[in-house]
Amino acid sequence: MSTAPLDPITTSVVEHALASVADEMATVMIATAYSPLVRDLLDFTVALCNPNGEMVVQGLGMAIHLGALPTAIDAILRKFGHDMRPGDAIIMNDPYEGGMHLPNVIILTPAFAHGRLLGYALAMAHHTDVGGHVPGSVPVNSRDVFGEGIRIPPMRLQRDGVRDETLLTLIERNTRLPRDFFGDLEAQLSACRIGEKRLLAAVERYGEAIVLATMNGLLDRSERMARAQISQWPDGEYGFEEFLDSDGMDGPPQRLKVTLRIDGDEITCDGTGTAPQVATAINSPLAYSQSAFYLCLRSV
Repeated sequence: MSTAPLDPITTSVVEHALASVADEMATVMIATAYSPLVRDLLDFTVALCNPNGEMVVQGLGMAIHLGALPTAIDAILRKFGHDMRPGDAIIMNDPYEGGMHLPNVIILTPAFAHGRLLGYALAMAHHTDVGGHVPGSVPVNSRDVFGEGIRIPPMRLQRDGVRDETLLTLIERNTRLPRDFFGDLEAQLSACRIGEKRLLAAVERYGEAIVLATMNGLLDRSERMARAQISQWPDGEYGFEEFLDSDGMDGPPQRLKVTLRIDGDEITCDGTGTAPQVATAINSPLAYSQSAFYLCLRSV
């Protein structure tokens, strides 16, 4: 495979082709989802990754999801990266592995061309109900994650296009709204499959080497742009704190404290001083906290 640098015109054409794939995935989600959470509120996100699992393009949707997806992708690839085949699909929602909170269900599918891995398509959606002791699966008074709903580690939902009916039955027994859940799950699968199909079409049109080189070039360019922006900010420490009114029940106010340290073209976010974990369902897993920081940085 050639590693020669691409000319700017080719890079731009392929970049926009990949971006259009992600946007079409989002359109499929909106057009085929059952629940208003996904269809109307757009509480979902879609993306394409390179063969290493690094996100290359992101579609329209809920921006706060995007920064948690790398953690979820890492968890999936640690378990299944050595054993992926065309027609496979992985499902997960574990908040301690990048799922953010239990209603956020992730689907990931690999894309292959002529037996070679091209990358991955993935879709995360906030599902209406995944069990737990209150409808909607967001119980602020839950004392632990087990009261919030069914917890799904990375698991194979499909193998060679064949679904795991045992897993689907288990999920069905743990949601109050199976029609909405499985309708939205079908939307996620459809979005991922269209992502695979369009990525393959891009490879057939532009060539595998050019598409993969463009993917890697986009990542390099994004890093350069981010570092260039950060380097314009004065070095130093910058802090801010705010308080939640309570722990969601009858507890005292909860401090949120952030310190940003800028050193050249690098920035560190430090949450030291934030209130410790509380016995209600307002605690933020690491991937969720990272995602919030990434979103703020991206919005500058």
